[in-house]
Amino acid sequence: MPIFTKDQSHLTTSRTSNGLVVDFSNDKTWSGVALGFTPKLDVREFTHINMGAIATKEFTFRIEYKIRVGDEPKLVAQSSFQSFPATILGSTLSIPLRYDGTVDEISVMFYETGEASHIIMESIRLSK
Repeated sequence: MPIFTKDQSHLTTSRTSNGLVVDFSNDKTWSGVALGFTPKLDVREFTHINMGAIATKEFTFRIEYKIRVGDEPKLVAQSSFQSFPATILGSTLSIPLRYDGTVDEISVMFYETGEASHIIMESIRLSK
């Protein structure tokens, strides 16, 4: 599901046979994509998230683990900021992230104001 601030950022997503297509543009604030899990996803044995993607422009992002408290997502763990390169062939980054529990959501958040890119997210995998 797309996460953005109306009139301050823009984000659209669509699924294709190649992956999840994400277009974002951060004019005054942040945007992101949340992947929800029902039932909750147990992440306690995993230490990294591997993200494979193609991007038209380099972008900065952070991976976040969230749980639901009522109707609101609550951040419980986050990676450091990462830089994904512009690439037409695809690239895979291994991002360190650890949380000892279950999560309702994994979010890929774009916080850098002024950034924009067209991304095809080919894979997101948990690894040990």
